[in-house]
Formats: sequence, C-alpha cells, structure tokens
Amino acid sequence: MGANAPALSGLFQCGWFVFGTVSQVLIIYTIRTAKIPFLQSRPSNALLFSTIIVTIITLVVGFSGLAAGIEMLPLSATFVPWLVLALLGYFLFAQLVKVLYIKHYGEWL
Repeated sequence: MGANAPALSGLFQCGWFVFGTVSQVLIIYTIRTAKIPFLQSRPSNALLFSTIIVTIITLVVGFSGLAAGIEMLPLSATFVPWLVLALLGYFLFAQLVKVLYIKHYGEWL
C-alpha cells in the first residue's frame, strides 16, 4: 500500500486529496458550534446536503478510475481503515482543542 516511490506519487496525492477534503468537511461541523456536532447540535439541511455531496464526489473520485483523469492513482480498499482512523483522530483532536479554547476564553468563536 505504500506510496514511497516516484512512480506512485499519484497514489500519495490521491490519498492526500481524499483525506484533506473529507477532514475539512469534518472541521466545518466541528467549528460551527460550541456543542458536540450531530449529538448536541444538528446542522442545517443545506449544510448537511452539500457536505454529503462533496464527500461522496471526493470518495468516488478517489476510489475509482476517475482519479486518473486528474493524474492520480485510485486508492485501494486497504486505505479505508487508515482513512477512518486518521479522520477520527483529527476530529477528536479538533473537539479537544475546541473544549480547551472554550474553557480558557469562556466562549466559542
């Protein structure tokens, strides 16, 4: 699964594209409220719909032959557990930073 050779740079770029896009979608939900996203605060239907569409498009491009159209190599299914783990870690860390910020400043942005 490694992308540690110049010939596999498209694989690394595709992984970066998928992780970067989906992680930023998660961060949108994290920073939009002082509460815990989805559990204590529900996003608007427009936000939910648009971010679901962006995430689906990103995953389809990243895991299909469409990746070749933008000079990337498609990801394999073995990338999924690593993607989920990295996204979960990023989301939890962002939540922790948010809680610490609120504790320190007494309010959210």
